[in-house]
Amino acid sequence: MLARREVTLNKILAILRREHSLFYILRSLAHLLLPLIWVNRLRRWQYALSRNFRRQKFFQRDFVRWFFSSQRSWVQKRPFQQKKFCDPLLSVIVPFYNQGDCLDALSRSLASQTFRRFEVILVDDGSCEISAREKLAAIEQEQRSGWLILHQKNCGVIEARNQAIARARGKYIFPLDSDDTIAPTFLEKSLLLLESLPDHYFVYSWSKVVGPDPCIWKTEKSDPVNLLHENCLGVAVFPRQAWVEVGGYNSIMKEGYEDWEFYVNLIRHGYVGRVIPEALYHYRVQEGSRNHQAEDSFIELRQNIHDLHLSYVMRHRRALRRLARHHYRVAEPLVNMITEANSEKLFFWLNLVTEASLSPIFFSRLLFFVEDPQNFLIVSVGKQWQPFFLYNQHPRLHVYFPENYHPEGDSNYFYNYLQSAYKLEKIEPEYFRSEASLVDERRPEKRKLRILYLAPWLITGGADTMTVDWFQQLAPAWSEKYFVTTLARENLWLPKIADHAKEIYDLPLLGCSDQTAMINFLFDFIALRKIDLLHIMNSEVAFKALPRLKESFPGLKVVAQFHCFDYLLDGCRTGYAFTVPQLYDDFIDAYNLEYDRLGEEIHELNPLIKKDKLKKIYGRVDGVFYDPRRRPGVPEIMRFRQKSKLNLLFIGRLDRQKQPLRLLAVAALLRAKKIPFVLHVIGEGNLESQKKEFFAEMRRHDLAEYVCLYGEQPLSSLYDWYLIADILLLTSDWEGVPMVLYQAMAMAVVPVVAEVGGVAELVTSECGYLVLERENPEAYVAAIRELLDEKLRQEMASAARQRMLDHFSLAGLDREYKAFYKGLIK
Repeated sequence: MLARREVTLNKILAILRREHSLFYILRSLAHLLLPLIWVNRLRRWQYALSRNFRRQKFFQRDFVRWFFSSQRSWVQKRPFQQKKFCDPLLSVIVPFYNQGDCLDALSRSLASQTFRRFEVILVDDGSCEISAREKLAAIEQEQRSGWLILHQKNCGVIEARNQAIARARGKYIFPLDSDDTIAPTFLEKSLLLLESLPDHYFVYSWSKVVGPDPCIWKTEKSDPVNLLHENCLGVAVFPRQAWVEVGGYNSIMKEGYEDWEFYVNLIRHGYVGRVIPEALYHYRVQEGSRNHQAEDSFIELRQNIHDLHLSYVMRHRRALRRLARHHYRVAEPLVNMITEANSEKLFFWLNLVTEASLSPIFFSRLLFFVEDPQNFLIVSVGKQWQPFFLYNQHPRLHVYFPENYHPEGDSNYFYNYLQSAYKLEKIEPEYFRSEASLVDERRPEKRKLRILYLAPWLITGGADTMTVDWFQQLAPAWSEKYFVTTLARENLWLPKIADHAKEIYDLPLLGCSDQTAMINFLFDFIALRKIDLLHIMNSEVAFKALPRLKESFPGLKVVAQFHCFDYLLDGCRTGYAFTVPQLYDDFIDAYNLEYDRLGEEIHELNPLIKKDKLKKIYGRVDGVFYDPRRRPGVPEIMRFRQKSKLNLLFIGRLDRQKQPLRLLAVAALLRAKKIPFVLHVIGEGNLESQKKEFFAEMRRHDLAEYVCLYGEQPLSSLYDWYLIADILLLTSDWEGVPMVLYQAMAMAVVPVVAEVGGVAELVTSECGYLVLERENPEAYVAAIRELLDEKLRQEMASAARQRMLDHFSLAGLDREYKAFYKGLIK
């Protein structure tokens, strides 16, 4: 009945074809069929159970490790003798074509590798740009040790890779695209694992996606059937002999995904992949790149892979999977790694593998320690602390997870390697628990403004979008930004700010869920980092700590950020914007508000607040990304657009604030007046209190053909949903200024929205309609009826986009906040 069910069922059918686990399928079906309130309860129970499980040292560390280690002892291990190999142990293969601006970053990435015994073969695929050729000429003139530059006429990346590997001398091959980079320990960790395995293995890691929508791509196990349907591996390091056996990269994949076909071919020939669960490969996404263009031909290119390998892999899938389950006893596993020291510098070594409980204060002092240019620190740590180090990286801090680098879980090999390859001085965890680590930091008189940003979480939504924009846009030339979360959630958007925040602390994930412990962390952190300004966005813990914080740090400036009021069922105001000024105004130096009207209402409620403390800074939108001309929409979404009708779009939570029943009343009236339309509804939420009434209304007015519910959709797909829309329809009872309004207007979608919150400060009569009688469906219908005039609609759409570019461009955010903060500090 609902379009949402069609979308979700199609996903589940695809999962069934790929032979995912039964648990994954049942979970997806439950999410589709169960009432939303049940799904939310299950999520909370799952989160609570996972937290309790992490806290149990016995179950997490002792019992689980004992079980798997004893399981390995029951299985007979096959012997394998690792052979000595002369240098270089590895060859890095870099195809290059007209990307001279990327070569400096690539060179720095390779120069910073902790493992040094590798060669680089760079193949110029007939570059024609002058700047690119000059860069290549400069490298050749330098005569870099271990670098070989090859030239060929423009034949494509496949020919370039095959030519380079044919000239390679390394035991292992690593194909690296010229616009990507790798973490300093990527080669070392890959070889640590490869040299602990027989010679029919290849290795890859998680990928850090760099670009407009940064994220962590957690690559999966190299299952032969799954790999046929999608590339779940990324970029791998493989034996050179494997390339010989499979016949190299296949020229049939000249339009893209040649690496995907190559890995399928490896598995077909009996090779097994192992993943290192660390984000060591940095994949750069660029508009117009070869990989980006290949996405448009995904089905055709995947069909090429199926034509080559599907029949064989499906016939032999059991045997291929069995290979991945074999256990081996490797003699002299790191014989080619332990030859000479990787560095002449002295490294401090901190072993935290046996530490089950560490406080956030411990970690902040650890990061403070490596701020000293003289301190280089190696930390060996258990996987429970991996999320922290995933988002807190430093060039003088090398983090190792010993259990990742040996397939049988024997970390002694790693420790032997570490002590032979580095000059180490061991320090004990007690050092960072004591005051000894708090050495005064020498700073020049003029330094950057240090800002601690506190929020309950960083998940998905309008307020969180503004937080991400804040971190991404404030220039590092004048600001150092630290981020702390105070409520337990799965903070999905942390990757978006990882490269922009100096340090990130998810306090509940670090085992700090008690408010007293959180406040103690804030005191220690502000003193240690000499924080200048505290920016609080809806963090109850931070507000409660303000009286003591201002007493202890009188020079600390405090900014409270509010997006809007919330409202109770009786219409009374509530929320942080209502309570915080009444309780904590004496300790707050300024209020960062999303729109002018909010400041007026706060002042009416609290006349003693000085008006100059109320600072309005609008949310903003990236007009380059949200540009309807940037790219065509994806066919899977564009097929929902009905060209003969007005396509109305609603995006948001289905809860009391957004008034979904009012949305249906508007749809019913449009149908009664025979106005051709279809309403696309994106989102889920607390609809349970109205759910029976909601679907009863749909049936009563026979709206199944007019209202399409798609459920919650990936944020990366919003661009495509805006493309299918003519009108953005919002019927809310209250708002701040919804981010979907900024985005839709930038995408030339005409808004028809209730006049609430600050929307009147965005929407003018030239670019959209403000509905003053927000409870009256007739008022919305009257506006939509006028927009049946296509010429008028196009003029207003163009004006909406131009208004966003002229007055709400994301580029102005840095300028506004810099002036705001500097004014406070003065």
